[in-house]
Amino acid sequence: MIATLRSAANRLPEINRFIAERDKLRDALVNVAAERDALRAEIAESGQETSSHNSAVPAVSAELAGLREACGFVPPGHYYSPLPALSEIRRDEAPIFGSIPRMIPGEDLREGEQLTLLQQFAKLYPDIRFGNRPKSGAIHTP
Repeated sequence: MIATLRSAANRLPEINRFIAERDKLRDALVNVAAERDALRAEIAESGQETSSHNSAVPAVSAELAGLREACGFVPPGHYYSPLPALSEIRRDEAPIFGSIPRMIPGEDLREGEQLTLLQQFAKLYPDIRFGNRPKSGAIHTP
C-alpha cells in the first residue's frame, strides 16, 4: 500500500516539488552542520586569541554605548541619523573620496554662464562698502 501511495504521490507535480525542496534542505542542513563543526574547531584552536580579544570587549562596549547615546535614537546610517554608517563610507570610498568629476550626470550646471556671472560680480566688487570693522547700524558685517 505504501508503494502505491508513493507511486501516486510521485505523479503529482506539487508533491514532487516538495520532495525536491526537502532534499535540498537536507543537503543544506548537512553543509551548515559541517560548517558549524569546522567553526567550533577553529574557535577551540584559537582560544588564546579569543581570551585576548575578550579583554577588549568592555572598552568597545562602552565606546559603542557612548556612540549610541551621541547618535540619539537611531544608529549611524539610518535615514533619521545625521551620521553616516562607517561601513557604507568604506564600501563607497572610491566614489566619495575619489576624483571630483567635471560633470554631474543628469545636471546641467551651465559652467560657462556661472563663470560669466562671476566676472560680472567681480566688476561690482569695488563698489561694495564693507569696512575692516563692524559699523554700528550696519545690516551686514564682515
